[in-house]
Amino acid sequence: MNSRSLSAIAAAALFLAACQSTPTPLPTPEVTPGPTVEPTPTATPVVKGQMFRIYSSLPLTGQEAAQSKSIVNAINLAIEQKTAGGLLCNGAFKIDYVSLDDADPATGNWAMEKEQANAYKAVGDADAMAYIGPFDSGAAQVSMPILNKGSIAIVNPAADYIGLTKPYAPSDPDVYFEMGKRNFMRLAPPMDLQGAAAVRLAKVFTGTRVFVVDDAEQYGRGPSDAFIAAAPKAGLTVVGRESVSAKADNLPFIASKILINKADLIYYGGSDPQKAAAFLKEARAEKIGAAFIGTSNLMSTAFTDAAGDLAQGVYATSFGLPPEQLSARGLAFEQDYEAHYGSKPDIYALTGYEAASIIISAAGTVCQKDRVALLDAMFNTLDFDGVLGKWSFDANGDISVHPFVGNRFDKGTWVITGPLAPLLP
Repeated sequence: MNSRSLSAIAAAALFLAACQSTPTPLPTPEVTPGPTVEPTPTATPVVKGQMFRIYSSLPLTGQEAAQSKSIVNAINLAIEQKTAGGLLCNGAFKIDYVSLDDADPATGNWAMEKEQANAYKAVGDADAMAYIGPFDSGAAQVSMPILNKGSIAIVNPAADYIGLTKPYAPSDPDVYFEMGKRNFMRLAPPMDLQGAAAVRLAKVFTGTRVFVVDDAEQYGRGPSDAFIAAAPKAGLTVVGRESVSAKADNLPFIASKILINKADLIYYGGSDPQKAAAFLKEARAEKIGAAFIGTSNLMSTAFTDAAGDLAQGVYATSFGLPPEQLSARGLAFEQDYEAHYGSKPDIYALTGYEAASIIISAAGTVCQKDRVALLDAMFNTLDFDGVLGKWSFDANGDISVHPFVGNRFDKGTWVITGPLAPLLP
């Protein structure tokens, strides 16, 4: 993502620093005004068999379809396993799950107008109580303000833009919560923590002199800032930092700075795998032998195809759990998922299952058809014992566990090198 078997869970790329300069926010498209949305805080009288609807909005077509379909599968499995035939509260409520597609088949990417329409559909549905998704951070920026006005709880399995929950770019994150009450929770750690995790990966190398390169976009600057902030705790010295220009025409200059500063290691943060490959080619052409570590964006065929043989030995961090770190519940889920769907779940199946589980657990506790009561119960999740381990939501709506792993590209495949806990400054 902007971005499998459990043996490759962490290889699914697709995740708190002192910024040195004002970050560039995600480009937010102008959202076409929709119908007026009024908050829906009041409960309705409980009648046997009332509908309790959960929506998901995910790109079911295009390049992220496989991950999204694993989320949908996991949601259905959670409903099957954690309810009595879809019934909750002794039959007072019946869960109805509606899966929506927010992708444009023509482009293979999420589409602003589709995500916007999905959010308005949920808000306008009196039976809608919760929303799982969207997959992409840009899509989340579109739907979050709409769903906030409708008091609908959002549980997100994948979006990792820092500013969705924490101050980053100007107006983040308050712009997404116009009603003043947060309704967004996510199960994927924000991208800055991936940079803090990369510091631990850097410790395996003998050299300590690091040069940091980013692409000046928020997906590059966030983890790069976090890496720099955490580096001293790992005994690393950041000897320089540069940003790849929009046209990538300053690569020779950056390579010369790396040579001058005698860097042992290059940390690359960026969202464009083609730029990363071009930079790696330039560095190797200048006989720079420094080890190369990047974010999960490197773990795409766009990078490895463009880099060719130079991709051998490149390291990358990613959101995920190695199989040996799965909890007992996680292992049971792996077996059940494979029995149902004939393949091992990826990391997004885990977060999709957890998202549905949180909603079902809170609904069974509240036993009211009340969006605000459900949201409060979900946001106050504490010591939830699930497939991701035991965790809570913090005051920002972020999950308290931060599963990352290191990966090395070796002979055409990404191999997990081990778990990485973020080293926070």
